[in-house]
Amino acid sequence: MAERTGFRRFEGKVALVTGAGSGLGRATAVHLAGEGATVAVHYNASEAGALETLRLVEEAGGQGMTVSADARQQQSVQEAVTAALARFGRIHVLVNNAGKHRLARSLDQTQDDWEDMIGRNLSGTFFFSQAVGRHMREAGGGHIVNVSSKMATSTAPSNAAYCATKAGVIAMTQVLAAEWARFKIRVNCVAPGVMATGAAGQMTADLDDGGLLQRALEARTPVGRLGNPDEVAAAIAFLASGETDFLTGSTLYVDGGWTSYGDYTGWGFARSLLKQQPA
Repeated sequence: MAERTGFRRFEGKVALVTGAGSGLGRATAVHLAGEGATVAVHYNASEAGALETLRLVEEAGGQGMTVSADARQQQSVQEAVTAALARFGRIHVLVNNAGKHRLARSLDQTQDDWEDMIGRNLSGTFFFSQAVGRHMREAGGGHIVNVSSKMATSTAPSNAAYCATKAGVIAMTQVLAAEWARFKIRVNCVAPGVMATGAAGQMTADLDDGGLLQRALEARTPVGRLGNPDEVAAAIAFLASGETDFLTGSTLYVDGGWTSYGDYTGWGFARSLLKQQPA
């Protein structure tokens, strides 16, 4: 992860990052710690991953703790937030990153799978926002950054639940921003494109072990590559920094130009094929 120097925007502040045991959540926790934040590292199933993130937070010069919660359960979320407040006394920043991506054909998707995706991606974002928002209201304000996806608007087959939940996160961001602005709580959102993470690599390998899918995704992205979690973490840090408190209810697409490219999926795929032809 890139070392940051000269930025201490979160000195004396406490951040709670959900789903911080790996990937974007880990990158965000470490980034905020590098800028001076104390970080509560949330996890659900993987304590080992959260402890590794905490180690990296401390290595970056920050301090923190781990908190566990099932984001699908309101009471579990409240207990995790209460634990962080008992330790640190304040939460200035909440990053709602916890979520799940899982493919499912729409004609075959079960009710249990549908409800699990709604719980993990949408309900969890609301429950954490609600619990921390109540604290922020009493404490005089704060910043909430929700993580959506470019798939909220640039959808794909076999992703009905995922796309619906991520679109819901954007709508929720706007509602909470409008409701809570008078409490000096700013609520914004990032919508990442395809990231070069272990989970994304496994997904593309499972679908296509020859690497064609990844090359097509790279070709479809105007900048010509997949995103780095550190790049999205930097965008999250900006939205949480308070450098412009006139910014609320907005969604920042950090997707390498994917959304701007519109519907030219076939063109991008053709380009990826042509690149494989011998000279």
